[in-house]
Amino acid sequence: MVVFLLVASRSAAPPPSPPDASSEEPRASRADAAPRLLIVDDEHDLRRLLGELLADSGWQVVEAEDGEQALAHLARERFDVVLLDHRMPGLSGGDVFRRLRAAGDETPVILMTAARDVRELARSLGVPRFLGKPFDLDELLAAVRELALPPPETH
Repeated sequence: MVVFLLVASRSAAPPPSPPDASSEEPRASRADAAPRLLIVDDEHDLRRLLGELLADSGWQVVEAEDGEQALAHLARERFDVVLLDHRMPGLSGGDVFRRLRAAGDETPVILMTAARDVRELARSLGVPRFLGKPFDLDELLAAVRELALPPPETH
């Protein structure tokens, strides 16, 4: 099975308005904080592997196992990039992506998918480009860095 990563870049639309005071916790906004990345995948081992790789590269990683958890995190917290599996039980990655954009959330998304016609899926979702998977880990890191602030230097 071949899996692809679709990459959606941040548009020039204005940022979503801040959550109201009744939200569970404010979105992160510290300029000196490590870039934040949300990994959404129902496959535990892949989610953990990607989380470890990105955390070792200086990213603050949060994991979600499905679309509902992802939307809950995104409603409460700010992320610089979202890695989002397309085929999951319940809400698909495409459903989550469309809900984010409909709500005015322009967080950059890398959508992982096993779809055969990846170009048609990308076009239908409005995703401008994609990366194939299995992928070189350096390629993944480059794609994530391209969409967000560079991770802090580690010494």
